[in-house]
Amino acid sequence: MTEKPALLVIDIQKDNLSSRSPYPFDPTVVDNMIETVNRITSTCAAAQIPVIFIRQIFDGFPGTLFSKLLLKGITLKGSPGAELDDRLNAAGSLQIDKSRQNGFIGTNLESELEKLTVDTLYMCGLDGAYCVSATAKGGLLSGRNVIYIDDAIITNKPKRWEKLRAETISQGAALCSSEDFMRQHGP
Repeated sequence: MTEKPALLVIDIQKDNLSSRSPYPFDPTVVDNMIETVNRITSTCAAAQIPVIFIRQIFDGFPGTLFSKLLLKGITLKGSPGAELDDRLNAAGSLQIDKSRQNGFIGTNLESELEKLTVDTLYMCGLDGAYCVSATAKGGLLSGRNVIYIDDAIITNKPKRWEKLRAETISQGAALCSSEDFMRQHGP
């Protein structure tokens, strides 16, 4: 059976990568991740693999309150910081906004994947210890194959990420590198 993959790029947004984030990432790590994600999305474009960018958006009273009290007001709906990082090759790609860690909850992600007849989800982005692993669990629950592109995922909580990655792998997820992905799907 032939794989019908899609790439999910999770939460690579201006606020999440800025120094004003409550959990700032090392700029060198961010630059490397974005460069890797852009190589992967270029491979996807050449192979006609759908790329879906998922954004964390806090909206409404509860979301705004949560963001302002616990996260320094990041990724509020309509704010410039909620936008995807400008360095990403995202033009023409589908974008889905989520309000929870799991990109399947309260979004149209499942219906979009069904329209595309996707059976395999490749995952990259941030934070591995939160939204990436939560969305991976959602992907597994939807009956799809889930593959982490390990060198295209960053985290500020490495021990938590290691634990959650191992947990989802024990439930059926897999790992690959960006080089493995590009070798398998490239020209």
